[in-house]
Amino acid sequence: MPPTRRKAIAQAAPQTIEDAAAVLGRYAGMLTQIEQLRADADASIAQIEAARDSFIAPIEEEAKGLFLQLRAWWGVAGQTLTEGKRKSYELAGCLLGERTTPPSLKMPVRKDEEAAAILSNAGLALFCRVKLTVDKPAVLKELTALPQMRETLEKKTEGFEEAMALMCRVEVAEKVEALGFSPKQKEEFFIDRAAGKPANPEVTDVPEAAE
Repeated sequence: MPPTRRKAIAQAAPQTIEDAAAVLGRYAGMLTQIEQLRADADASIAQIEAARDSFIAPIEEEAKGLFLQLRAWWGVAGQTLTEGKRKSYELAGCLLGERTTPPSLKMPVRKDEEAAAILSNAGLALFCRVKLTVDKPAVLKELTALPQMRETLEKKTEGFEEAMALMCRVEVAEKVEALGFSPKQKEEFFIDRAAGKPANPEVTDVPEAAE
Protein backbone atom coordinates (compact mmCIF):
# COMPACT_ATOMS: atom_id res chain seq x y z
CA MET A 1 0.00 0.00 0.00
CA PRO A 2 1.54 3.33 -1.04
CA PRO A 3 2.33 5.74 1.82
CA THR A 4 -0.28 8.38 2.58
CA ARG A 5 0.76 11.84 1.48
CA ARG A 6 0.55 14.52 4.11
CA LYS A 7 -0.55 17.99 3.18
CA ALA A 8 1.89 20.77 3.95
CA ILE A 9 0.89 22.87 6.93
CA ALA A 10 -0.59 26.15 5.79
CA GLN A 11 1.70 29.08 6.55
CA ALA A 12 -0.18 32.03 7.98
CA ALA A 13 1.74 35.18 7.11
CA PRO A 14 1.83 38.05 9.62
CA GLN A 15 -0.84 40.66 9.01
CA THR A 16 0.65 43.60 10.87
CA ILE A 17 4.11 44.88 11.74
CA GLU A 18 3.47 43.85 15.34
CA ASP A 19 2.73 40.29 14.19
CA ALA A 20 5.90 40.30 12.06
CA ALA A 21 7.99 41.54 15.00
CA ALA A 22 6.62 38.77 17.21
CA VAL A 23 7.38 36.12 14.58
CA LEU A 24 10.88 37.54 14.06
CA GLY A 25 11.48 37.34 17.80
CA ARG A 26 10.54 33.66 17.81
CA TYR A 27 12.65 33.06 14.69
CA ALA A 28 15.75 34.73 16.17
CA GLY A 29 15.26 32.78 19.41
CA MET A 30 15.12 29.52 17.46
CA LEU A 31 18.35 30.36 15.62
CA THR A 32 20.05 31.05 18.95
CA GLN A 33 18.73 27.77 20.35
CA ILE A 34 19.97 25.84 17.31
CA GLU A 35 23.45 27.37 17.62
CA GLN A 36 23.57 26.58 21.33
CA LEU A 37 22.48 22.97 20.76
CA ARG A 38 25.14 22.54 18.10
CA ALA A 39 27.81 24.10 20.31
CA ASP A 40 26.81 21.87 23.24
CA ALA A 41 26.82 18.80 20.99
CA ASP A 42 30.23 19.68 19.53
CA ALA A 43 31.65 20.15 23.02
CA SER A 44 30.21 16.82 24.16
CA ILE A 45 31.52 15.04 21.06
CA ALA A 46 34.97 16.54 21.62
CA GLN A 47 34.97 15.30 25.22
CA ILE A 48 33.82 11.83 24.16
CA GLU A 49 36.47 11.62 21.43
CA ALA A 50 39.18 12.78 23.84
CA ALA A 51 38.14 10.13 26.37
CA ARG A 52 38.03 7.50 23.62
CA ASP A 53 41.52 8.39 22.41
CA SER A 54 42.90 8.30 25.94
CA PHE A 55 41.58 4.74 26.36
CA ILE A 56 42.66 3.58 22.90
CA ALA A 57 46.22 4.99 22.93
CA PRO A 58 47.72 2.61 25.56
CA ILE A 59 45.91 -0.39 24.07
CA GLU A 60 47.23 0.43 20.59
CA GLU A 61 50.74 0.83 21.97
CA GLU A 62 50.57 -2.55 23.69
CA ALA A 63 49.09 -4.18 20.58
CA LYS A 64 52.00 -2.85 18.50
CA GLY A 65 54.42 -4.41 20.95
CA LEU A 66 52.67 -7.77 20.73
CA PHE A 67 52.69 -7.53 16.93
CA LEU A 68 56.45 -7.03 16.92
CA GLN A 69 56.91 -9.98 19.30
CA LEU A 70 54.81 -12.26 17.09
CA ARG A 71 56.59 -11.08 13.93
CA ALA A 72 59.93 -12.03 15.49
CA TRP A 73 58.52 -15.38 16.60
CA TRP A 74 57.15 -16.07 13.11
CA GLY A 75 60.57 -15.52 11.63
CA VAL A 76 61.76 -18.52 13.62
CA ALA A 77 58.66 -20.77 13.81
CA GLY A 78 56.88 -19.98 10.56
CA GLN A 79 58.91 -22.32 8.39
CA THR A 80 58.24 -25.20 10.77
CA LEU A 81 54.52 -24.53 11.12
CA THR A 82 53.87 -24.29 7.38
CA GLU A 83 56.43 -26.94 6.41
CA GLY A 84 57.51 -24.53 3.70
CA LYS A 85 54.30 -25.19 1.76
CA ARG A 86 52.29 -22.12 2.73
CA LYS A 87 52.92 -18.50 3.66
CA SER A 88 50.37 -18.32 6.48
CA TYR A 89 49.10 -20.37 9.40
CA GLU A 90 45.90 -20.30 11.45
CA LEU A 91 46.42 -20.20 15.19
CA ALA A 92 44.23 -19.16 18.14
CA GLY A 93 41.55 -17.73 15.86
CA CYS A 94 44.05 -15.63 13.92
CA LEU A 95 45.69 -16.04 10.54
CA LEU A 96 49.32 -14.98 10.62
CA GLY A 97 52.08 -15.20 8.08
CA GLU A 98 53.62 -13.27 5.23
CA ARG A 99 52.03 -11.72 2.17
CA THR A 100 53.20 -9.57 -0.70
CA THR A 101 51.97 -5.99 -0.53
CA PRO A 102 50.46 -4.27 -3.60
CA PRO A 103 53.21 -2.66 -5.71
CA SER A 104 53.94 1.02 -5.10
CA LEU A 105 56.15 3.33 -7.09
CA LYS A 106 59.52 4.30 -5.67
CA MET A 107 60.61 7.71 -6.96
CA PRO A 108 64.01 9.42 -6.98
CA VAL A 109 62.51 12.45 -5.20
CA ARG A 110 59.86 12.83 -2.52
CA LYS A 111 57.45 15.32 -4.11
CA ASP A 112 55.17 14.32 -6.99
CA GLU A 113 55.72 17.68 -8.70
CA GLU A 114 59.49 17.17 -8.77
CA ALA A 115 59.11 13.61 -10.07
CA ALA A 116 56.75 14.81 -12.80
CA ALA A 117 59.28 17.47 -13.81
CA ILE A 118 62.00 14.81 -14.11
CA LEU A 119 59.84 12.68 -16.41
CA SER A 120 58.69 15.69 -18.45
CA ASN A 121 62.24 16.99 -18.94
CA ALA A 122 63.28 13.53 -20.11
CA GLY A 123 60.61 13.56 -22.83
CA LEU A 124 58.34 11.21 -20.88
CA ALA A 125 55.42 13.56 -20.28
CA LEU A 126 53.07 10.72 -21.29
CA PHE A 127 53.55 9.45 -17.73
CA CYS A 128 52.38 12.77 -16.25
CA ARG A 129 48.78 13.74 -15.63
CA VAL A 130 47.38 17.24 -15.98
CA LYS A 131 44.11 18.05 -14.24
CA LEU A 132 42.09 20.72 -16.05
CA THR A 133 39.63 22.79 -14.00
CA VAL A 134 37.89 26.10 -14.59
CA ASP A 135 39.34 29.02 -12.65
CA LYS A 136 35.85 30.20 -11.70
CA PRO A 137 36.91 33.28 -9.68
CA ALA A 138 39.07 34.55 -12.57
CA VAL A 139 36.34 33.97 -15.19
CA LEU A 140 33.67 35.55 -12.98
CA LYS A 141 35.88 38.56 -12.29
CA GLU A 142 36.32 39.30 -16.02
CA LEU A 143 32.69 38.69 -16.94
CA THR A 144 31.46 40.83 -14.05
CA ALA A 145 33.80 43.64 -15.05
CA LEU A 146 32.90 43.39 -18.76
CA PRO A 147 30.08 46.02 -18.78
CA GLN A 148 32.28 48.55 -16.99
CA MET A 149 35.22 47.83 -19.30
CA ARG A 150 33.02 48.37 -22.36
CA GLU A 151 31.79 51.66 -20.93
CA THR A 152 35.33 52.79 -20.22
CA LEU A 153 36.38 52.01 -23.81
CA GLU A 154 33.44 53.97 -25.20
CA LYS A 155 34.40 57.02 -23.14
CA LYS A 156 38.01 56.72 -24.31
CA THR A 157 39.32 58.16 -21.09
CA GLU A 158 42.34 55.86 -20.98
CA GLY A 159 45.73 56.42 -22.61
CA PHE A 160 46.69 54.45 -25.71
CA GLU A 161 48.54 51.64 -23.93
CA GLU A 162 45.89 51.36 -21.23
CA ALA A 163 43.16 51.36 -23.86
CA MET A 164 44.87 48.59 -25.82
CA ALA A 165 45.27 46.48 -22.70
CA LEU A 166 41.65 47.06 -21.80
CA MET A 167 40.57 46.21 -25.33
CA CYS A 168 42.40 42.88 -25.08
CA ARG A 169 40.65 42.12 -21.78
CA VAL A 170 37.28 42.94 -23.33
CA GLU A 171 38.00 40.74 -26.33
CA VAL A 172 38.96 37.80 -24.14
CA ALA A 173 35.95 38.26 -21.86
CA GLU A 174 33.62 38.47 -24.86
CA LYS A 175 35.01 35.21 -26.22
CA VAL A 176 34.28 33.56 -22.88
CA GLU A 177 30.81 35.09 -22.89
CA ALA A 178 30.14 33.84 -26.44
CA LEU A 179 30.90 30.29 -25.27
CA GLY A 180 27.95 30.44 -22.88
CA PHE A 181 29.61 31.58 -19.65
CA SER A 182 27.89 34.35 -17.71
CA PRO A 183 27.55 35.66 -14.16
CA LYS A 184 24.51 34.30 -12.33
CA GLN A 185 22.76 36.12 -9.54
CA LYS A 186 19.29 36.12 -8.05
CA GLU A 187 17.34 38.05 -5.48
CA GLU A 188 16.56 36.05 -2.37
CA PHE A 189 14.72 36.77 0.83
CA PHE A 190 16.91 36.83 3.94
CA ILE A 191 16.67 37.29 7.68
CA ASP A 192 19.81 38.17 9.63
CA ARG A 193 19.99 39.01 13.27
CA ALA A 194 20.89 42.66 13.60
CA ALA A 195 24.19 43.41 15.30
CA GLY A 196 23.86 44.93 18.72
CA LYS A 197 24.49 48.67 18.84
CA PRO A 198 27.05 49.93 21.38
CA ALA A 199 25.56 51.97 24.19
CA ASN A 200 26.06 55.72 24.02
CA PRO A 201 28.82 56.71 26.43
CA GLU A 202 27.70 58.93 29.29
CA VAL A 203 30.07 61.77 30.12
CA THR A 204 30.42 62.43 33.83
CA ASP A 205 32.59 64.80 35.80
CA VAL A 206 35.41 63.10 37.67
CA PRO A 207 36.18 64.82 40.97
CA GLU A 208 39.77 65.96 41.31
CA ALA A 209 41.88 64.18 43.89
CA ALA A 210 42.43 66.13 47.06
CA GLU A 211 45.86 67.65 47.35
